[in-house]
Amino acid sequence: TVSWARRCVYETVVALLGHGILYFLGWWFRMNLTSAWKRLVDPRFGIPMLAGTISLTGMIISIGMAHPFFRRRAYRLFYFSHTIGFAIFAIF
Repeated sequence: TVSWARRCVYETVVALLGHGILYFLGWWFRMNLTSAWKRLVDPRFGIPMLAGTISLTGMIISIGMAHPFFRRRAYRLFYFSHTIGFAIFAIF
């Protein structure tokens, strides 16, 4: 069985990741690639979108590196990716 604390963490990660991915895909498919990139780097429109994209990337890296393969065989990579991924997620 999964403890209640671990279950809360899983549900929070799934909710945040789902929110980020759905928002990103909705934003991306609403416009074409060129206008999406222009809006991403335009200070009038893109700062929240750029910050969300960077934050989502940090979260995906952390989740990807949480796989047992990386945890058991490359613990330093797992540890530093989580430290850097959390910092990116928290800052942006």
